[in-house]
Amino acid sequence: MEEQGSKHKKVESPPSPNPSSLAAKLQSPITMLSYLASLPVIAAAGWLMYMRNYDCEDILRMPGLRVGIGVSMIVLFLISNLVVFYGDRCLIAGFVLVMVPLVVMLTLGLAISGAYKAESQALPASPLWIRRRVANNHNWLKIKKCICDESRTCSNLAYKTAGFNLYDFRTKKLSLIEAGCCIPPPICGMEYVNATYWIDPTKPEGLLPGKSRPTLEKPLPFFGGDCDTWSNIPARLCYDCQTCREGFLRTIQRKWWRLGVFLIVISSLLIILHFIRFTVTMTLQNRDQN
Repeated sequence: MEEQGSKHKKVESPPSPNPSSLAAKLQSPITMLSYLASLPVIAAAGWLMYMRNYDCEDILRMPGLRVGIGVSMIVLFLISNLVVFYGDRCLIAGFVLVMVPLVVMLTLGLAISGAYKAESQALPASPLWIRRRVANNHNWLKIKKCICDESRTCSNLAYKTAGFNLYDFRTKKLSLIEAGCCIPPPICGMEYVNATYWIDPTKPEGLLPGKSRPTLEKPLPFFGGDCDTWSNIPARLCYDCQTCREGFLRTIQRKWWRLGVFLIVISSLLIILHFIRFTVTMTLQNRDQN
């Protein structure tokens, strides 16, 4: 019996994992992941600073904002990697130094993506800020002139679809600006001649022989006055239609919404990685001190 008791006493529970040993194994992978996660930041910064001013958004003073965000992202990239490779010397200061711009970038991403609608009305590039700018008639005069004369959106559409019949035109995917500014709303029931020339059956010229009503469906709301606003004059078309404003608005909002989502994702990832790295490094430093 005594021998059996001694045998039971010799059975020991498995040793618990050593936190410092686990931290040592995690340090190198976390450092590498933090560096790799920062690479999309510098790539996005370059894209923001050197991209062309598509869709006449420069009238809303977007280029200056893009450059500002791009420069900020470059600074964040440098700070993040300085902390990753040299932050062990001043661990807490480095952690605070990188967390502040990351939290700012996360907040900016939430605002640009429209997550805080009530708070983001005065923030440039937020959905409500863009909507107010587009709703301003003075701005819209410049925007529609840009769409017509500079980007030549409708002229290019007419050129690309020259010779299309109604079926060909219906199967072509139109951008929101093309659908809102270059053609009348489908609900008006106008007869297709070409991309920028349509016949209104309610007017004296009536229906063209052998033409069926177009069934173009675009994700734009219908505004009743747009049917009367439409003109076959190339300089007018539907530039004064509310669907044109809505198409331009959604195009710009969608572009900046994507940037906002990117900022949210990348800043959240970097916050998590830097927090883990801070915890791991702190554990190793405490072990060395003991």
